[in-house]
Amino acid sequence: MKKKTLTVAIALVLVVALAVGATWALLTDSKEITNTFSAGKVTDENTQFTLVESNVVKDSTGAYVKGEGTTNAGIKYEDVLPGTPIFKDPTVSVKGLVADAYLFVVVTDSTGAGLTATVDTANWTKLGEKGNQTLYAVKANNGLVKAADVVENALTTTILAGNQVAVADDYTGGAAATSITFTAYLIQAAGQNDAVDAWNTAGLVEGLAAGV
Repeated sequence: MKKKTLTVAIALVLVVALAVGATWALLTDSKEITNTFSAGKVTDENTQFTLVESNVVKDSTGAYVKGEGTTNAGIKYEDVLPGTPIFKDPTVSVKGLVADAYLFVVVTDSTGAGLTATVDTANWTKLGEKGNQTLYAVKANNGLVKAADVVENALTTTILAGNQVAVADDYTGGAAATSITFTAYLIQAAGQNDAVDAWNTAGLVEGLAAGV
């Protein structure tokens, strides 16, 4: 049986990174965060699988603070102030699954020196790391999202501790562009022992293994 995966991402500086995966040996479902997508037996047309963040505005001091509404298009931050945190609240939401699935986030951090985005370990468990990519599973139920639990109410989980990116006092920026990208994945639970098994069987990100 052929199975497909879509990945969803939001970026700190760059626009959204969206990629359509190839055929996997394991059934995986996801969708673009602004569209409805149906495939396999994990999601259907009623499933809500989103990854969004709040818009931001500059306050009177020049700091980036929470604005109105949300976006999945990524945000470009200019004239970042040293020592002043940047508001950032990427949030994953899942509702209406057809079958149980494991929920993961991959953080690709290319921010460089002076900017620190710390994943909230109260919500996410680190499973693996390679280069600037780090893999996490949602902490609740050891990564498992039960379809029966998200029929009426969505599982909604923020990613960053304090909903912010910390900026060092001596931050000066630099010539090179810096970015951080969050990519959320759902992988079927059936036939898998745990989140580590599910991720490694699916092989969604080359070289990024769980439990290593």
